[in-house]
Amino acid sequence: MLPCLRLLPLLLACLVLPGGPFVRVVQAQSGSYQGTIDAAVDEYASGHWEEALALFRQAHALQPSARTLRGIGMASFETRRYAEAIRYLTEAATETARSLTPKQQHEVEQLIARAQAFVTHLTIVIEPAHATVAADGNQVAGDKRRSVLLDAGEHQLVASAHGYESSVRSVHLSPGTEATVEIDLSPRRESGALEASLQRRRPRLAKPPQWFRQPRWTAPPARALGGSSTLPSGPPWQGWC
Repeated sequence: MLPCLRLLPLLLACLVLPGGPFVRVVQAQSGSYQGTIDAAVDEYASGHWEEALALFRQAHALQPSARTLRGIGMASFETRRYAEAIRYLTEAATETARSLTPKQQHEVEQLIARAQAFVTHLTIVIEPAHATVAADGNQVAGDKRRSVLLDAGEHQLVASAHGYESSVRSVHLSPGTEATVEIDLSPRRESGALEASLQRRRPRLAKPPQWFRQPRWTAPPARALGGSSTLPSGPPWQGWC
């Protein structure tokens, strides 16, 4: 019991001294950039990858730079988000705000090369070209041929366009490969269905009643006055007006 009591002051000093873990956590919670980035580094060094990733993202929101992008990329790699790691590490290599040192640049390039073995370069060929395409809920921009970097495994592709039937497709991607998926949306048959609906709703004209029909006129027999009829050959009203 006595050895534990002797270590208690030392433990308290480590927690409350400036730069200690407890102080860094408090600074991170208060929104301090330096406290947040220090807490992220502590979590990363302790192997707490998810916590480190969340803290690096918070630090990046406070002061975006190549260093925060590098931290997000490294933590994403450790959490097996390899496609995300490549994207952030690539951005870190070209970011000018607090740019990386030559050593950090080399480490980033090596980590990108390692992550490439666990992702798939997917090319999506879509028709029509203006269709909207999403991979796992994230929109994939482009025209007829679109490229996206995805982790290996199962993914869902959703394509839609006005006037076309939507397409939902599941694909299985192998690590370290390139793949191509072709999606050809079918036009909707709304015009034919609409015309058929109008035909069903259009009222049919009934036949006019018998009394409304025009009687057929027949010329009367010719009178024996000179052997010819003096009546007009047309209806009785023809030539009278």
